[in-house]
Amino acid sequence: MYVPVQNVLLPFSTQVRECLLYTENRKHGLFLEMKPDGSVRGSPVQKRNCVLNLRSVKAGETVIQSSDTSLFLCVDDEDNLKGQPHYSEADCTFQELLLADGYSFFLSPHTKLPVSLLTKQSGQKHGAPLSRFLPVMNTQLAMAGKGEDSQIQEVKQYIKDINLDSDDPLGIGHQSHIQTVFSPSLHTKK
Repeated sequence: MYVPVQNVLLPFSTQVRECLLYTENRKHGLFLEMKPDGSVRGSPVQKRNCVLNLRSVKAGETVIQSSDTSLFLCVDDEDNLKGQPHYSEADCTFQELLLADGYSFFLSPHTKLPVSLLTKQSGQKHGAPLSRFLPVMNTQLAMAGKGEDSQIQEVKQYIKDINLDSDDPLGIGHQSHIQTVFSPSLHTKK
């Protein structure tokens, strides 16, 4: 049997992770924020400018774009973060290293060192705290803008209906609020 050689990542090439990038040190926690003027800083609260789209372009390589401003997260020649309107592979493609605790390092395309919210002008050593980022789901802003999904409501209702004191705590024996599986082979008349 002939199996064509394919890129296993190809089906995922259009997938985008919408999230916020959270980082912290001993003093405070911040969300990476990309302002419309291209400046990048840390925000102590979630804002629209903090919502980012992370897209894998190759195995281990990630492009980050602001959902609100459509600016790409890039680095300048001194490895400071900046937002720019046009994508440049040399400046805007980060190597993403996933850590065991769920955090990620985004390595600079120039120096291969972790990028940080701290600039060199801030006086702190580059690669210091604020360089480990935790991708956080955008729940608060999504709910405020769109309202809750009907599926989310269904699952919430299903969880409320769970009765741990019964013989059937998950409601498998009776119709639950979650759609039942429909199988054509089981539901056809012979």
